[in-house]
Amino acid sequence: MSTKIEATQNDCLYDLNFTLQDADGVDFDLNQAVESRFKVQHEDDDELKIDIPMSPVEGSIVKHTVESSDFDRAGTYYAEIQVTINTGQIITWSDIIIVVTPDLPK
Repeated sequence: MSTKIEATQNDCLYDLNFTLQDADGVDFDLNQAVESRFKVQHEDDDELKIDIPMSPVEGSIVKHTVESSDFDRAGTYYAEIQVTINTGQIITWSDIIIVVTPDLPK
């Protein structure tokens, strides 16, 4: 199941919070995580726009605070969260779609 987020171009300083769960809907234990990364790519680009560590909030929740350069172009962005656990295994939550609408004037 994908997650769709709507945002406005150039808006910043708000948090994107994600609750990480396994396929059965059980909250993921972030205590075993050594790193969490937020990766974002604009639909028209071949390279990542964002590849940055995420901050754990509590329990299974991680967040990314949006910066002014994150969504400076309207369009669709594809995102994923990668968590590296203490065994070295990388677990990926993908299917995150961020639709950025132009700011005014349109």
